[in-house]
Order: sequence, then C-alpha cells, then structure tokens
Amino acid sequence: MSWQPPSTTCSHASLTDSYSYITPIPDAILQDKGVECILGVDEAGRGPVLGPMVYGVSYCSIKYADSIAAHGFMDSKVLNHGTRESLLQRLCNASDVLSREVGWSVRVMSARDIGSGMLRPTAPYNLNAQAHDTTIQLIRDVLHQGVNVRQIFVDTVGVAESYQAKLQREFPMAQVTVTKKADSLFPIVSVASICAKVTRDKALLLAVPTDRSVAAPDTATADSDPGPELHRESSFVDEISTGPWGSGYPSDARTQRWLRDSMDPVFGWSGPVRYSWSTVKDMLDGAGKHGGRADTVVKVNWFDDAEVEDGQQTLSFTGSNKRAGLFTVENHFGRSVGRRGFVGA
Repeated sequence: MSWQPPSTTCSHASLTDSYSYITPIPDAILQDKGVECILGVDEAGRGPVLGPMVYGVSYCSIKYADSIAAHGFMDSKVLNHGTRESLLQRLCNASDVLSREVGWSVRVMSARDIGSGMLRPTAPYNLNAQAHDTTIQLIRDVLHQGVNVRQIFVDTVGVAESYQAKLQREFPMAQVTVTKKADSLFPIVSVASICAKVTRDKALLLAVPTDRSVAAPDTATADSDPGPELHRESSFVDEISTGPWGSGYPSDARTQRWLRDSMDPVFGWSGPVRYSWSTVKDMLDGAGKHGGRADTVVKVNWFDDAEVEDGQQTLSFTGSNKRAGLFTVENHFGRSVGRRGFVGA
C-alpha cells in the first residue's frame, strides 16, 4: 500500500465515524513559550457525493510564516497529488524543519455523519452549519493545547462577512480574516488545505470498495465528462479518477455509473456514500435523471405503528410489481429462547 498519513492510520481513525487527528505542538513553538502564532483553515471534499469532507488547520509562529511559501506551499489546487503528498510527508517527518515549525490537525467528517445531520426530520443540520462548527472546534483544539494564536485566516464558507464576524466573536484574542481563495493568498491556509486534501484522498481510497469490475474507468464513454464541479477542482482528477468510482463528483458520469451498478436495491450502498445528495436520493427513489432502474429499486413501506401478525412485527418491502416480500423481525434477528434455552449449556 502507498504511504498513509497518520491522520488515516491513527488508532481512532474510522471509515464510518467522524474523528479528529491533532499533532503535538511543534518543537519550535514549545521552546519559545508564548510566541505569537498564525493559523489557517481550509477544507477538502465539500462537493463530492463520495467520501468524507475533511477540514484542516495549520499553525506556526508569526515570525516563521513568511518562510512557508519557500517550501512550495501555494494554492493546493494547482499542485498535483504527488507534490501535495510529499509536502505532507515532510510535515510528518520529525527531522524535517517543517515538522519542527508547523503544527496541523484535521477533522474527518464522515459521509454518514454529514448525511444524518442534513437528513434530520426536524431541524436539519445543513452543511454550512456543520462546516462552521467543525472549524470552531478545530481552532479551539489548538488553543486548548496552549498555542498563542493571534491571527486566523479562513477560506470562506457562505457569506464571508457574517462568517468572519461569527468567528471573531468566538475568538476575540485573535484577528480573524475570512476570504475567498484564502489558500492562494496565505501560505498557512495552503498548508491546511494540503493536510485536508491528502487526508481525504487517502481516506477515500481506503473506504471505497475497489472491485474494478464495477463501472471501471475504461468503460467510460466519450461523454463521461466530470462536469463543472470537477473542473473547478481539476487536481482531484489525477488520483481519484483512477478508481472505478470516477472523480466522486455527482456530475461525473463514471461516478453515476458506479453508484448505479454498486447499489443494493434495498439497502443502497455499504461504502461512504452521502445519502443527503440529490443524486443518491434520485437513485434510491428510482426518479430523476440519476434514478435507478425501475426493476431494481425496492420500495420500503415504513409504518408509524408496526403491524403485528401472530405476534410478529413486520415491514413491507415492495419491488417493481414483479416482486414483493415480507420481512419479519423474527426471521432476520431470530426469536428469543428465554433462560431455558441456556440451561445446561
């Protein structure tokens, strides 16, 4: 397997649950206690229908901040995957000057948690709100380590002015700047972006089934254009589109094909699919331009009060008029045998 960052191999890393990875305070900051620091925030994977969204933060002393660009940190979207990975490897190498000067953290927001928040039946937890809360928590984590953060730079989510005001209220001890294209303007944000992007890319490669018999790229047709979302983040193509799932963006025909061909007609997908995306909803409903085939999608009838037949709770699964079945709780989970079933065992 190719190199994996500690943000995907730490003991609490998960393919289904959200988690955070936080590096220790860099030696240079530990040795200069109270030194004023600069911090940057950026994300990766906001638009794809597959995989987690990852938020990253990075920080260093203000006096070292001007040296970051000399190491090659710039707008991460213009860097290829190999360059991004190489830079993160340096941040993870204890003997490298970058590791001694720069600290970083990521929050891996799982597809399941993103979807469960957005699909709440009451008070949906939208993606912007999730992003804001994640950013705030990551900054708090750095502050709780005792880092003296005096400047914060954030790539915008939503309206920059109101988001900046919100963060400024949360962190009055620092000067907060929220702006578009922050990773191309501030090298410390570029560091955060690279940490987030490499972590997401590696996490997706670990999480998505790699059966290349399913919608492999070499079956893609000439009209398999990844769409405008992918063109805006073209660097995502080089490593992810080599998988059978294409780019992971909902407008990519290869991604749509992989979703259709790997979908279970009842349960959907076992991989990190964002059920709150309209592409996925259409496929499960068998509707819309992305809908699944009418003869494969199974309709599930949910009842407010479970029907009871002969003491058994039942759920109804209805196919495409060609098939219908009855799912019983007893048949699926088994029937309790009580204490007597274990006598003499």
